[in-house]
Amino acid sequence: MLDYSRIEAGAVTYRLADVPVGEVVAEAEMLVAPQLRANGLGYAWSGAPPVARVRADREKLQQILLNLLGNAIKFTAPRDGVPGRIEVACTVDPPDGGGGGGERGVVHLHVRDTGAGIAAEHLERVFDPFVQADQRLTRRQDGVGLGLAISRDLARGMDGDLTVESTLGAGSTFTLTLPAAT
Repeated sequence: MLDYSRIEAGAVTYRLADVPVGEVVAEAEMLVAPQLRANGLGYAWSGAPPVARVRADREKLQQILLNLLGNAIKFTAPRDGVPGRIEVACTVDPPDGGGGGGERGVVHLHVRDTGAGIAAEHLERVFDPFVQADQRLTRRQDGVGLGLAISRDLARGMDGDLTVESTLGAGSTFTLTLPAAT
């Protein structure tokens, strides 16, 4: 609640630096590994191109990634005897090359899961504070519905964004987009 209040009040300070994507993902993976094992989930990190560095606040980037992985773990379970799976991928879009100088590309971090998915009518609402898309899915889970709202606000505070694509019953992909380091 305090994090959300500080963000909404504009009282969050960002310490932007060039951050290697692979390092941040590896750190997050180590932190969630016990939860992955405890839930019997498969995990894959496809790696990042060597040039994949973002201009971001490392601590806030880590917070976003941990929230996305935590949610994926929370809402992914075995289905029809097949273990659930979470995948993290990185793609890089180069600068547009418009010639104005100072252009930078963007880096996308995709967190995919084979979980419950989100109904189309709830997709944008998952980023609203205190909203949980399906109470039946979250009633057994802790949380008040602030994680995605905070994560999107943090991403936008670093000139990025957080979006979602999902199919009910098939899983979700959350994509964190941040400016590439120059």
